[in-house]
Amino acid sequence: MKIKSVRLALLRFREGSKKIAADRDIERALAALKKYPELDPVLDAQKPLDALVNAAVSAVRIPDSAQQKFETLGNEWRTSPASQQFSFRNPAILSVVVSFLILAFLGTWLYLSRSQTYPGATEVEAVLDAERNADTVPMEHVVTDIGSLGDWFTMKSFDGYFVPSGFEGMKTAGARVFSFQGQHIAMVTISQSKWGLLVFPANPFGIQIEPAGVWKIEKTEEETFAVQVLNDMCFIVFPRDKKSAAALPDFIRQLSEAKKL
Repeated sequence: MKIKSVRLALLRFREGSKKIAADRDIERALAALKKYPELDPVLDAQKPLDALVNAAVSAVRIPDSAQQKFETLGNEWRTSPASQQFSFRNPAILSVVVSFLILAFLGTWLYLSRSQTYPGATEVEAVLDAERNADTVPMEHVVTDIGSLGDWFTMKSFDGYFVPSGFEGMKTAGARVFSFQGQHIAMVTISQSKWGLLVFPANPFGIQIEPAGVWKIEKTEEETFAVQVLNDMCFIVFPRDKKSAAALPDFIRQLSEAKKL
C-alpha cells in the first residue's frame, strides 16, 4: 500500500475494536507500518485520543426520567391515530419504501462495481503486496520448462501447480514458495523476460473471474498486472519492474494468441 492509503486506513483504526479483523484495509495498513516508520508517531498520538473518546462515550448514562419519557412517548405513538396510518399496506408508504430500497440497491451496486471489479479483487492485490514483502523467502535458481515444476513445488509443500496454455516453451529463471493468510503461493520468474507468475488456489480467497481461462488486465495505484482463474487456480502475471508495465498488454496478447494455435 502507498503511504497515503496507509494513512487513510489508519484513521479508521480503533485499538481494541472488533471491526479491525473484518477490515482488510486496516489489517494491511498495520502490516505496512514497518515500511513507513514515519507514521508510528501519528498512530501513537491517535491512540490516547481514541481512549479518551471511548471513555467519554462509555461514561454517558441516560437518566431514568428520560428513559421513562421515551417509553411514554413510544406508547403514545403506538396508540395514536397517526401510527395506525403508518402501515406498509398504505400505497403511499409502500411506494416510498420500494423507492428507497431500489436507491439503496443501486448505490451499493455502483459502489461495489467501482471498488471491486470482480469477487476477490482486493485479495488479489493483497497477494501481490505479500509477494513484494516476502523478503524472508529468497528466490531459488531454477532453470527449466515453466510447465515442468510440479514435482519441485510439491517438495516445497505446494500441490496442484500447472500453467495455462500460452506458456509453452518458456523457461524459468527462479522459483519460490511463500505463505499468505495460511495459503502457499507459488512464484516463478520467466527467463530472459520482465515477468513474474504467481499461482495459488482461488477458492480460499474467494476469487471468481469469468469467463474462466481468460486474462483480465488490472491497474491499481501501485501496479499493473493480469489475472485469470482456471480449474480453481488463480494466476497472476506481473512486471518485475515498473518500467515494464506498459508492455504487459502485448505480453498477454501473445499468451492469448499462442493459446489459440
